[in-house]
Amino acid sequence: MISEKYDNIKSMVSRLIQDRLFAEFLLYSMEVKNACCLDISGRKNKDFFDNPEEYGSEEYIKWEDAREIFFQSIKGSRLPVSFKLVFLADKALTKEVLEAAETNISENDISSLSLNVYYDRTGLTITGGTALKIFTMDKSIENSWDNWIRDHLMAE
Repeated sequence: MISEKYDNIKSMVSRLIQDRLFAEFLLYSMEVKNACCLDISGRKNKDFFDNPEEYGSEEYIKWEDAREIFFQSIKGSRLPVSFKLVFLADKALTKEVLEAAETNISENDISSLSLNVYYDRTGLTITGGTALKIFTMDKSIENSWDNWIRDHLMAE
């Protein structure tokens, strides 16, 4: 499990708001603390959608559909006290990470690949996580996910 401080906070926040790479992540949850606290679950509300095709195959909304809410909640002359974003890899990214891992673990054995972005006034930390539906000593999925995070998100 990777957990690293990210030094260029302004750059990372800009990437969160604008970068296409982040847009494809699924939003599990968002919490922003400033003058008030904003808590958002990224789970889709099935009652909102008219048909199954519109709902799609993912249980959570894409970050690109929620990042404007994030931007509006943090913009202004004062920095937020903190924010925490929990992302999940979509099915395509999960498959990509699994293929890179070169393991016998199947896609059905993976519950989630998560990415946590936490900011408070001491800095910004990025943490990766893996959740499997099976018990295994094989850490290849975790290592592959950590490598993907380092290669795609940690590089400036």
